[in-house]
Amino acid sequence: EIKYGGSSDHGSGVPSVGFGLGNGGQAKITNSTITNNAGDYGMFAELGTTLNTFSNNTISNNDGASLGLALLQATKLDATSSFNTGNGDNSIVIFGESNIDLDGEKSLPTIADGTPYYVEGNLRLRNGGLLVLPGGVIEFNTDTYFWVEDDGYMIAKGTDTEPIVFTGRIKEKGYWRGIAFWSSNVLNELDYTEVSYGGSSDQGACLGKSNVGVGNAGKLKISNSTISNSDAFGLQIETTSTLENFSNNNFTDNNGIPLSLNAENAGELDNISTFTNNGDNAIEIYTSSKTTTTIITWAKINDGTPYYVSGNIRIRDGGLIIEAGATMEFGSDAYLWIEDDSFLEAIGTGSDKITFTGRTKQAGAWRGLVLWSNNAQNQIDYGVFSYGGSSSHGAGVDEVNLGVGNSGRLNVTNSEITNSAGFGIYVESTATINNDAASVNTFSNNASGDIQVDLIINFI
Repeated sequence: EIKYGGSSDHGSGVPSVGFGLGNGGQAKITNSTITNNAGDYGMFAELGTTLNTFSNNTISNNDGASLGLALLQATKLDATSSFNTGNGDNSIVIFGESNIDLDGEKSLPTIADGTPYYVEGNLRLRNGGLLVLPGGVIEFNTDTYFWVEDDGYMIAKGTDTEPIVFTGRIKEKGYWRGIAFWSSNVLNELDYTEVSYGGSSDQGACLGKSNVGVGNAGKLKISNSTISNSDAFGLQIETTSTLENFSNNNFTDNNGIPLSLNAENAGELDNISTFTNNGDNAIEIYTSSKTTTTIITWAKINDGTPYYVSGNIRIRDGGLIIEAGATMEFGSDAYLWIEDDSFLEAIGTGSDKITFTGRTKQAGAWRGLVLWSNNAQNQIDYGVFSYGGSSSHGAGVDEVNLGVGNSGRLNVTNSEITNSAGFGIYVESTATINNDAASVNTFSNNASGDIQVDLIINFI
C-alpha cells in the first residue's frame, strides 16, 4: 500500500504523486493499493518510462487523477484493476505525444469498473496498431485530436451491446478536434463505435472541422457506428482517400453536412444508413472525376436523404449506376458529365423515380447532365430532370437539363424534363438518341424548347 504521499513535486518531470516513475524508470506493480495521496495523481508514469507489469491494483481516494501515463504504457493495463472510487478525477489520463510507435499491435483494455481514458493532449500514432477493445470510453480534452498516420493503424471494433466511445470530456459540440486517419493501412476500422462532440477546428491538409476525417490517401472502413454532435462535418473523406467499406451507420445532430466525399467513394454507401437532424441533411459529393475502370453504384438512401452534388462530376471510365429512388440535388452551375469509355445506367420505376434537380428550385439552378460517351449501356428510365440550364456545356451542347454531345448516345424513356433555363433535351448532330425520345418522355416549362436535335442525327 502506498498512501498519504504527494506532499510536493519530485522534479525532473514527476509531479506530486503517491507513486511515480521518471527519467526512464521501470516498474512491475501487482496486487497493490495506491490511496489517499495528495497532489496531482495517485500514480504517474513520465513519458519514456516503462510499466513492465500492471495487474489487480486499486487506485482510490487520491486528490488528483488516478493514473497518468503514455498511450503505449496504457496498453499494459489490465481490465480488473480499479480506478473509479473517490479520486479527484476518476479517469486514466493519457498524455499527448507527437511520435507514437506501438512496436506492433497493442490492445487498449476496457476497464471493468467503467473508468474512462482521458486524452490530455494531441495523439499522433505513427507506427504500429492500436486495437481498442469493446466497451472502451475515450474522452478528449478541448481542441485535442487523435491522428493515425504513416505506418500506424487503429482498429476500434465494439459490439452491439458494448460500443466504443470517442467523445469530448465536456458534452458540447466542437469541444475536441476529432479523429483523422492519414494512414493508408487497410486495417483502419470503426465498427460499433460512437464518435461525438468533435469539430473544434480544422484537421488541416484539406480536412475541415469534423468528428472523423480521412485524408492524404488514408483508408477507413466504418460500420454500425454513430457519428453525432460535430460542430461541422460528421465524416469528411478527402479526394485522395478511400472509403473501404460503409454500412449501417447513423449520422445525427451534426451542425453541418453529415458526410462529404467524392464520386468514387460515394459508390460505397449503403441503403440503410441514416441521416437525421443534421444542420444540412444531405450527403455531399464534391467536385471530382472518376477515372478507374470500376462500376460504382450511388444507392438510394432509404430514409430519403438526398445527395448534394456541390461541384462538377466527371465519370470518365467504368460505369455509374444510380439506384431507383435516389435523389441528386446539384449546386449552382454544377454538372454531371459521362465521358470517354464510361456509361450511365439510371433505371427507376413508376413509383421510385430517379431525380436530378437543382438544390434551389428555380430554372438555371444547375448546369445539367450531358452524356459524351458512345456507350450502348447509357440508359435513363423513369428519371426526373428539372431546373438545369444555368450555362452552356460547350462543344456543341447548349443550356439544357439533359444533353447528348460529341459522339455520345442515350436511350431515355418514361422521364420528366421540366423547368430548364434552356432546352429540356439537346442532342448534338454527331450524337445518338432513341427516335421516340420526344414522345415517350414528358416536357414542360423549358425556356428554349422541349427537345432540340441538330440536323444530322443517328437514332437508336
